[in-house]
Amino acid sequence: MEITTTKVLIGLIGDEDGEVTAHRAIPPALKIAGDSSSLQVDYEWIPTSSGTVISAKLKEIYDGLWCVPASLYKDVRGALDLIKTAREQKIPLLGTCGGFQHMALEFAKTRLGLEEADNAEENPDASMPLIAPLVCSLVEVSDNIYLKDNTLLKACYGQQTTHEKYHCRYGLNKDYIHLFEGTELTISAHDKDNDPRALEISDHPFYMGVAYQPERSALENHRHPLISAFINNCSKIS
Repeated sequence: MEITTTKVLIGLIGDEDGEVTAHRAIPPALKIAGDSSSLQVDYEWIPTSSGTVISAKLKEIYDGLWCVPASLYKDVRGALDLIKTAREQKIPLLGTCGGFQHMALEFAKTRLGLEEADNAEENPDASMPLIAPLVCSLVEVSDNIYLKDNTLLKACYGQQTTHEKYHCRYGLNKDYIHLFEGTELTISAHDKDNDPRALEISDHPFYMGVAYQPERSALENHRHPLISAFINNCSKIS
């Protein structure tokens, strides 16, 4: 009997750079996740400059999208348009590090109508720095993440706490978290200082952003539960 392998195609939203550790880690992370579920996972880079042009075709082409680290993107508006399409058309979306930041930014700008919401890394004089410098830089730092009860993120891990690796100097400004209250977007994890470290939308096949870089687990040949959950979800959409 011929065994049919389910193929999954992931679009990587970002500007590929071989010097970025996370970019090198993502392909093996996808392979490890696919192998553990007997899936063939392929990927294509979607440069942010092509975001506005290709957005309308995303659902026809990709089973899922990953908004990857390495800010600033060459075309922030293009990246936000891709995120918006994934959110509105229910395309599975994982965002890590910079991807997490831009998922929050897109929701504030598009869903909440807060066009003044901005990234202080790109615009230091922003009147609403939704993405702001961290009090303590998290470049090459590992720390505990506390997952909130009754969230999809906690279900992915099956535990209350995880230890993860960061590479960031900017993050979601907790002074503005109240803006998301009463909306479909939930802050689903925090650190020991109660700073937000993940977000999700429950009424969506898979919409999760995390401030850390789970893809780095692949550099040690480890399967990461969040990436596996993402890929498994994308295979259901196929």
